[in-house]
Amino acid sequence: MVGRHVLGPAVFGVLEHTGPGRGVELRLTGARREPAEAGTVRGAVSEGPRYGAGDKADHLRSVVRLACARPDLGPEFRSWLRKLVAELEAGADYGTARTGGRERRRAA
Repeated sequence: MVGRHVLGPAVFGVLEHTGPGRGVELRLTGARREPAEAGTVRGAVSEGPRYGAGDKADHLRSVVRLACARPDLGPEFRSWLRKLVAELEAGADYGTARTGGRERRRAA
């Protein structure tokens, strides 16, 4: 689940007696149902792109998008990203593409 949550004590009480969902993961969605029915859950609609946290490619896209949007990181990161993309489009091996002015090789 992607989002920001402030969880009240009622959710933790429900999680204590809720079994795991898929795998060993606790199911926060289900745990919020009981407090919601009691009227103790608040929410807000957020605008903007959404990504599935369980999908590795979407996770990476969200990290890149957020890094590009940060005023303190964005300009330098976008410059680096443009260079990386240009090198990859020119046929550079992604394991040896220049990063930050120095060569890096992936461990085999």
